[in-house]
Amino acid sequence: MTDMLPGDELAGTRSKAGQPVIVPATTRDRGVGPFKRLVLRGATVIDGTGAPPIGPTDIVIENNRITLMKRPWAILPRRRTACRPAITRSTAAANG
Repeated sequence: MTDMLPGDELAGTRSKAGQPVIVPATTRDRGVGPFKRLVLRGATVIDGTGAPPIGPTDIVIENNRITLMKRPWAILPRRRTACRPAITRSTAAANG
């Protein structure tokens, strides 16, 4: 029996198969952040209910909470198109 901690079974199996050991992530000493607001643009949302994916969607995360999910075209104002009345003949011209 080996001295394997719970949760290390996959690591043991990988090492027996000759696969490289997974190294732990480095400390967070690079990059910028954390930020108060994060906006993910064009994401595909899978809600886990079995419904089809929704996308592209913009997701706003503030203070580690999702605060807004919108479709990109819902953010922009809709264009108004002018409607012209149909051109009709006047009754006077039609009668004579």
